[in-house]
Amino acid sequence: MKRILILTILLLLVVPLTGWSQGTYLTQHAVAQDADFRNRVKTAIVEAAIAIANEHPNTVNHAKRLTYSIQVVANPDGYATLLVYGVVADSTITLASTDLVIKNRVAAIWNAYAGQ
Repeated sequence: MKRILILTILLLLVVPLTGWSQGTYLTQHAVAQDADFRNRVKTAIVEAAIAIANEHPNTVNHAKRLTYSIQVVANPDGYATLLVYGVVADSTITLASTDLVIKNRVAAIWNAYAGQ
């Protein structure tokens, strides 16, 4: 019995340190389904699309990035639905994440969605 108690205490100490308590797929899905979070992602992708439309044409992968940007601006709701899962695929993203964190995550996944 004493051994079980010690193992339980150790487990309670180790779980937060190892990250086991971080987001799960179901948690991330719940974040992706949150209407306010999705609207924040929508704003971030439109902002990114506009910035990409204005980037230098010699930027690596610019043609694909630009084509994708035009599609995003034409249908921000549809693309927010797609991109929100790429945003929450980073398990550190939560409902409390700042706009800057969301913006940086959008920038990090853009080429993958644009077809790098």
